Amino acid sequence: MKRVAIVGGSLTGLMAAIMIRDLGHEVHVLERSAPEELQSQAAGMQAGLEVEAFVKRYIKEPGNYGIFANSVDVLSKEGEVVKCIPMSVPMRLVTWYALYRLCLGILLDAIPGKRSATYETHRHVTDIRDEGDSMTVVYRDLEAQREKVMRVELVIGADGANSMVKKKLLQEVSPRYAGYVTWRGRLPEKNASQETLIRLREKCTIHRVEDGYFVIYYVLAGSADETPKTHDIIWIWYTNLAEDSSEFHEAMTDRDGRRHFSTVPRGKVQPKVWAQKLEEGRAACAPMLIELMEKTEEVFLSAVRDSTPTKGVFSDGKVILLGDALALYRPQSGSSTSQAALQVLALAKVFEGKITLEEWEKQAIQYNVLHEGCYIGDDCIVYKNHVVMCRGLRQCYYNGVLFVLIYKQLNWDAKTSPSTRQK
Repeated sequence: MKRVAIVGGSLTGLMAAIMIRDLGHEVHVLERSAPEELQSQAAGMQAGLEVEAFVKRYIKEPGNYGIFANSVDVLSKEGEVVKCIPMSVPMRLVTWYALYRLCLGILLDAIPGKRSATYETHRHVTDIRDEGDSMTVVYRDLEAQREKVMRVELVIGADGANSMVKKKLLQEVSPRYAGYVTWRGRLPEKNASQETLIRLREKCTIHRVEDGYFVIYYVLAGSADETPKTHDIIWIWYTNLAEDSSEFHEAMTDRDGRRHFSTVPRGKVQPKVWAQKLEEGRAACAPMLIELMEKTEEVFLSAVRDSTPTKGVFSDGKVILLGDALALYRPQSGSSTSQAALQVLALAKVFEGKITLEEWEKQAIQYNVLHEGCYIGDDCIVYKNHVVMCRGLRQCYYNGVLFVLIYKQLNWDAKTSPSTRQK
């Protein structure tokens, strides 16, 4: 039996903790933020096949944790549907909160014959040290304002894009800005017009604007077990913004004057910054988008960054990076949570002795090659001028199917669109 510390308690950390606990090991999850702070930086997401495979294996009765979209509508500026594209594989659309609550509940459930796991928030990990046969994790209890240490056999770095664990091990590696940001909002269905609700059910909607585009979809508002069921409308605005511009600097500075590296949380965006962006939207967007933006009470903003993994295993196998700490994907690829689920499922095979840790690391890095820096064309994916997948795209590249269909129908310029901007 191993004693394992997982740095980071978002979806990647929770999935890893569930898997390791299920195999009989002692698991301790250390999360810096409070749950409400985590939720404030998240909205909707697509649960790909990898996520569904994880849920099927480890969560026996998940309930209805998402809504399926069966088609993609493309809107004109006037709000008319110019294309209705059926999905060859329906997309399960969920909220971060629904998946988080589902995983957290499973982790903390007492299971006969299994060791219990701990999940602690307000725990800021400041250092990890290799002690030869074990690892020391140094962290600060932000509530008690005390420094503590934990001795473990394995450290899992699941602490996201700005990973402390990764910085400790690979000091020269940092996420790169992709050239654009996302504005995100969530609107309860009760606040939307009936016409808007009818148009958004069971579909994903795309709206192209100058220098970017919108994605809009319908999700369950709460966790899978909550009744009565309520729904939210999620909208995301991808828009180009130069990192060295004064507009970028002001946008990433919150209402309290704090500068953020990746995300200005919900409720922290400067009112004048959002007011200016909303005016741009009123001039460029379809009426339905204007309605959604005007009725959204709190938006949040993220600078889109990515990173390419070079190594995921350290200290003779005593430290492993997972999820965004290993490889950071751009959000529209739908790959972030999918890669984490796939990595966790493969890591289970390492614990079970079916593959080696070296084989796991190679697989994790190869997954990134098929998703990072890709040009998505009509019938194939080209990576650095090499065709890596074609024809069977809709079955093989599930997480990218939405954008493959859009490019095929609209013939967008892959060199200038935020979705495929080359590094």
